Amino acid sequence: PSGDTNTPSGDTNTPSGDTNVPSGDTNAPSGDTGVTAADAAKALNDATAKAAKATYKWTRSGKFTKDVNVGALTSIRNGIISGVVKNNDYPGDDHYTVNEVVGGFLGIKDLSGTFTNGKCADLNDNDSNKYKLKAMTLTANDIANVSVSGNTYTITIKDTNTPDANSAWAHASNDYITVDEVNTEIAKAVSDKVKVQKDGTSANYKNIKLIAVIENGKLTSLKYSYDMEATLVIKAGLTANGTGAAHMEASYSDFKY
Repeated sequence: PSGDTNTPSGDTNTPSGDTNVPSGDTNAPSGDTGVTAADAAKALNDATAKAAKATYKWTRSGKFTKDVNVGALTSIRNGIISGVVKNNDYPGDDHYTVNEVVGGFLGIKDLSGTFTNGKCADLNDNDSNKYKLKAMTLTANDIANVSVSGNTYTITIKDTNTPDANSAWAHASNDYITVDEVNTEIAKAVSDKVKVQKDGTSANYKNIKLIAVIENGKLTSLKYSYDMEATLVIKAGLTANGTGAAHMEASYSDFKY
């Protein structure tokens, strides 16, 4: 025969393209710009729900980027605070400043410890609750930006002014201060003659960044940082407005599930 009809011009069993091979795996986070805020929120919420029950190491550091200042009356308040202080919870021997009192409650010092079941032996119950890894309840609306590379999620939380339990930063952490907390601690450690008033007092948390590494659904490390700008109304004999700013960083690592 001039041509063998059994010899096909093209093997129809050999596909030009295998439709079962996806052009891109939407579940692969490496460099995946398609991860939405909702995806990231769910990933962190699920991972931290497990990690919060684990044993892990924790560190935290804070520093003033702008001293607490109540203007020309700062030195008067510093003198009053020095005169009424009752113990040595704060740096120095016999001179206590607005910075030291307010800074002590904001955690303006280096801290570290090991948490087990949400408790750290080196901290009191209030501080353990404030600094423990939180089982997050993030929503897409809390997140300003997200990027994913490999197993690492880098998330920017929306700025939060004077956080409460329903605010964006509070959905990720308990590491924020309230006026009631400051006054309770000042009354115990210093005197009820020194108060921060609610009216006119505010704290703006901004540049809030989370960096989380999640492997097979488990959190292996988490770091966060933020800047806080505060306006305080401090009453210590006299009353005046004050301002201050601080930068905070914390990390959780070495998880044992």
